[in-house]
Formats: sequence, structure tokens, C-alpha cells
Amino acid sequence: MNTKRLKPYFLNTLLTITCCAAYGLIQDIITIPLLLLISVLLGVVFYREHFGLGIANSIVVLTIFTLFFGVVSALVNGVPLILLALALALGVRLKMPLKVLLLLCAGLFMVDLMVSMELLEYFSNGELNISAVMLESGTMVREMMMEQYSDPEMLAMVEEAVRMSVDMAIMLAPGMFIIISTILAYVLIVVYKRVMNRQQVDTSFLIPFEQFGGDRVIAVLYVILFIVLTAAPMGEVFSSAALNVFIVLSFIFAVFGAAVFDYKFKQKGMKKILRRLLIFGALTLSGTFMLIPLFACIVFGLLDSFFDYRHLHTKEEQ
Repeated sequence: MNTKRLKPYFLNTLLTITCCAAYGLIQDIITIPLLLLISVLLGVVFYREHFGLGIANSIVVLTIFTLFFGVVSALVNGVPLILLALALALGVRLKMPLKVLLLLCAGLFMVDLMVSMELLEYFSNGELNISAVMLESGTMVREMMMEQYSDPEMLAMVEEAVRMSVDMAIMLAPGMFIIISTILAYVLIVVYKRVMNRQQVDTSFLIPFEQFGGDRVIAVLYVILFIVLTAAPMGEVFSSAALNVFIVLSFIFAVFGAAVFDYKFKQKGMKKILRRLLIFGALTLSGTFMLIPLFACIVFGLLDSFFDYRHLHTKEEQ
């Protein structure tokens, strides 16, 4: 390693150690950005430096996690970060399309989540699992609601609403986990892309958000699934699986629709940060507007997959 690369490597290592220590000391949901940053820093070392240095920094991460959490927790927390870093470095090195890299990273997040839940259930002797967590949350909500109402009819309605919500949450948990994993994977890739761009690394093959789009095959599948769910009675197992697939596809088309709006706003000369804040705010506050922004994104994403308004497929063919 030459002198010019030695200083950035040591700064990277120091920042990695700082993030690991901060994660060990804070231990809260706000530490998720720290975990993502650790993967990004390791990914930079794996790409920019020798793989041996990447392995050395990975051992440092595992060592710090072991000091804070013990061996098992260190492996559960640290190994997925290292695998994600390797995926990022290899993705840029091999110039993987964004959808392939996104699928790879989301899959790693899903595996990490599943392993963590299995270990949690194992060490709690089966007392802590998805169903138990959802039921406990439902009980807390039920108790809070019952303190506000004394009418027996209203209490019965609250009881039924909470029960249905808990059952629905348990049934749709797989789909929600996929969506959360995909969001985390995309955020991770965006951060890594920006860091690599600052180091003059070509990441043009990772398409920007406004160029996200689907194709007719997935759009037809979505329409068929919608018709099946609304028109035909199904068994409980098939219905649960179909609903989870439908939820995931709805999320995908909502993202595609948001990308369509982002593209149109860009054509009108709106700055990136402003149009992203506008789209994010509209989707976040969809409940206030009877989910109209969400449905609009899904519809536009679906229509764009059929008619290719932005001519994305034509550009790919060329």
C-alpha cells in the first residue's frame, strides 16, 4: 500500500472502530445507521485495499462486538455486516446491475433477520417469537384503548379491532420483513455509492432512483393476483401466501410510481432534495389523505410498467 492510500485506510479503520464502540454503548433502534455505516466502511476497504486488510478490519469488528456482547451475539451481529460489505465490494467490482445487487443485499438482510429470530426463540425457550411479540403488542394496545372507553359496545369493538389487527400483522409479517430488508438494502447501496463516487470510482451502472421501473410480466402477475384475491375464495395457507406476495408487489409498484413522479419533477427542473422530500412526505402522510398518494404511486407504477412512458426499455435495448 502506498503512502497516499495509507492515511485514508487508517482513517477508515479508526471510524470503523468508533462506530462499533458507539453501537455497543448505545444499543437502540437509532443504531441501525451505525451498522449500515460499518458495512459501508468495510466495503470500501474490500474494494480499495487488499482483501487481507478487509479481513483484518472484519476481525477488528468481530473483536469489539465480542467484548460488548459475547461470542454468539458478535457473530450474529458482525458476520452479516461483513457479508454485506463483501457484496457491495463485489457488486461494484463486477458492475452488477442495481436490481441484482439490491436482491443480494436484501437477501442477506432477510437471512440475518430470520437467524436472529430463530436464536431469540431458542434462547428464550420458545417464549419470544413473532407471534408472541405481536400478541404482546396487541395486549398493550388493548389495555390503552380500554382505559379510554367504558361503553361495553365500544369495548367489544376495540377488542375485535385489536384481535383482527394482530392476526393480520402475524399473517403479513413475512411480506413486511421483505419490504424492510429491501429498504435497508437500498439505503446501504445508496450510501456506498456516494462514498465510492467521492473516491472517483465508476458507479454509473447503479441507476438513479428516477430510472426505476418494472416490466409487463410483473405487472400482469400483479393484476392477476389482485383479481384472484378479490374474486375467488381461497384456503387459509394460500390466501396468506398470496397476500404477502401482493403486499410486496404493491410496495414495488409504489416505488416505481414514486420514481415516475421523481422523473417528471426532474424534467420540470425541481432540485433532487426537494422532489425527494415531496414524494417521501406525500407517502408518509398517505393515511391523512385516505391513502390517495400511495394508490396514485401504485397506479402510475403499474401503468408505466405496461406502457413505458419514460422509454426505459428502449434505452436498455439501445
